[in-house]
Amino acid sequence: MQKNLKKKLSWVSTARRVVPPVKSVKKSKVSITKLGQVLGNISKEKDVQEISNLVNGLLDDVKGYYNSKEAVVRLNPDIPTIIIPDIHARREELLKVLMRKDYGKPNIESLAEGKIQIVQLGDLMHSEKRPIWTAISKEFEETGFEGNTPKMDEEMTKCLAVAAIILALKASCPENFHILKGNHDNITDRTDKKHEGNGAFMKCTYQMTPSGPGEGGLVPEWIKQKVGENFLNKYAKWELSLPLLAIGRNFVTSHSEPASAYTLEDIQKKKEGVAYGLTWTDTMKGKYTADVLHNIFGSGWENTGYVSGHRHTGDNGDTFGKEHFLMVNNPTDISVVIVGVKSTDWKTSHMVEPVR
Repeated sequence: MQKNLKKKLSWVSTARRVVPPVKSVKKSKVSITKLGQVLGNISKEKDVQEISNLVNGLLDDVKGYYNSKEAVVRLNPDIPTIIIPDIHARREELLKVLMRKDYGKPNIESLAEGKIQIVQLGDLMHSEKRPIWTAISKEFEETGFEGNTPKMDEEMTKCLAVAAIILALKASCPENFHILKGNHDNITDRTDKKHEGNGAFMKCTYQMTPSGPGEGGLVPEWIKQKVGENFLNKYAKWELSLPLLAIGRNFVTSHSEPASAYTLEDIQKKKEGVAYGLTWTDTMKGKYTADVLHNIFGSGWENTGYVSGHRHTGDNGDTFGKEHFLMVNNPTDISVVIVGVKSTDWKTSHMVEPVR
């Protein structure tokens, strides 16, 4: 599969090919050619240290595109949007999304040409398969992540490869590619629910070692041993700068459904509890989505919709929601939400597509 992806991605890694520049007021830090090289390399197995170095450099490339005080992204109302929910280290699935031809050519090419925009809803790290973390927890108990750690190296190769892809997309297409903060975007595993919206993780490891580090705690332990605390702190700073909400022509999207009837001002100012309430809400009821839509769109809110990820909604592209609320998070194959521009009515302008 990696060979096929690399072959398909060759269009952007060939210097002779001239790709029309993205129409942007911000000059991209990474050329389209370099983007192709990054994706071509990441589409195959690489040494985890090399990927760490790549991520470290890309974090510098995206510095100018993030401000921790800017919590809201306003999308281009005149081009289609592809919303990608939680990734959780699924590198190959993310590449499949980029190579889909939703608008006549690979999505990565349409993105580079400024013909579509992509919003990714966070949660880049932490595979969600219990056997993986069973093996990693045992490895940590035996080694403390010193010396040879093949199980965690394999997991972090996938996690950091996803991060590299996301960062490269932002650095090359800053106006058309956006990532929002998810609850798993907390590489230090710290807890600060009021301001940062962060909480510690122990999802796949709890039944094995309820008093030991969860997958959230195992990641920073590995990074400290293998990459260094400077990288850990640099990555954490980027996570905290990520916006929480994106507003399209007839929709709003965030990692989780809102925990309260937030106003736009509440979100823009990141008032106490807002970051947590847009990344951790687990009710699956969409209780406040209509309120938030009304607060943002006013009297026209009934023609709009709210999209979130976060909670699992089924392995077959299943979704959960109500009339104005759509939750999508396929734990097996990533499903995407595609929002067109031919209709202003939310009901007729979007569709959900499993990526296989």
